[in-house]
Amino acid sequence: MRIGSLILLSFSILGIGCQKDSITRFEDERREIRKYLEDLNLDYQEHSTGLFVVSDIPGEPCAAGPYACSPSPSSQVEVRYEGSYLDGEVFDQTQGNATVKFRLYNLVLGWQYGLQLMTKGETARLFIPSRLGYGPNPPNGIRANAILVFEVELIDYVD
Repeated sequence: MRIGSLILLSFSILGIGCQKDSITRFEDERREIRKYLEDLNLDYQEHSTGLFVVSDIPGEPCAAGPYACSPSPSSQVEVRYEGSYLDGEVFDQTQGNATVKFRLYNLVLGWQYGLQLMTKGETARLFIPSRLGYGPNPPNGIRANAILVFEVELIDYVD
């Protein structure tokens, strides 16, 4: 019984250590993004989730009020995009004027939060800390625990 308790205690302590590392990484990444944006003198919004948004080209005006003309989590969005790291290396993009369609709920959290802040026609850059992106288990070709930068043009959406 004592061995089982020691093993359980060891896993608990290990879990707390990993959680602390994750929180520390998240705060470090937020500071790194903030510094990057401030060094470039860019106006940005810092979302409560840790996402940073730079709106480059405003979208269509919305008389119904903020977010009334934005995608919902279940929307299918049509976009053009380029995904890169803070160092500028591009890892994914739509080709030319091509667009792609996705269900918003199938995308990384950074996209889910960011696109719900956009209106049709808007182009914005989403600065995504790793835990709102792919974290430690990215798809092939994307760095683990990387801060991601997506320039996204929201062409259209349907609920």
